[in-house]
Amino acid sequence: PKAHVRPLAREQVSVVLATAAEMYPEYYPVFLCGFRTGMRIGENLGLAWEDVDFEGKCITIRRSWSHYRFSTPKTHKSRLVDMSDQLARTLLAHRANLLKRFRGKLPRIAVPSGMAEGNTIQLLFPYITGKQIDPSWFRRNPWRKVFEKADIPQIRLHDMRHTFASLLLQQGESLHYVKEQLGHASIQTTVDVYGH
Repeated sequence: PKAHVRPLAREQVSVVLATAAEMYPEYYPVFLCGFRTGMRIGENLGLAWEDVDFEGKCITIRRSWSHYRFSTPKTHKSRLVDMSDQLARTLLAHRANLLKRFRGKLPRIAVPSGMAEGNTIQLLFPYITGKQIDPSWFRRNPWRKVFEKADIPQIRLHDMRHTFASLLLQQGESLHYVKEQLGHASIQTTVDVYGH
């Protein structure tokens, strides 16, 4: 697995985020959330507003959106990830923008039972129509185009996760903390991928 880990440097992340904010302001929060939490793209796109705790500065990952359906996270357990002040501010501004776009009402999406407090959720990151964002569309459009404009070598969407973990370790965080944030089933997975 180590051969496939291609994290960005901190400076490159800053350029990508600035370019995303300029080119795709409506999807910039998706980029920021991925780089600041290490969530898998499906977990990111499956988030609901009920999952965000602004007071506790954390996000609960309860579901994932991929292959046109909601499912449980990869480990089949929910988990908490920390939310930075920057991400909290960005999400609050994003919510205000969504309320304007959808005339004061956040769109609701049906989810399978057990994946929300009710049978519907208000997506954190809806497509402009109010429906779910297709990860393949996101990869082909905002993601690819932002990297082209930023003149930074293209990485996979999953490498946002690797970038998050690598930057945490570079700033001295423990492997255990990284394991908890990424939701790895065992510390051995974290060591195998990031021990170097």
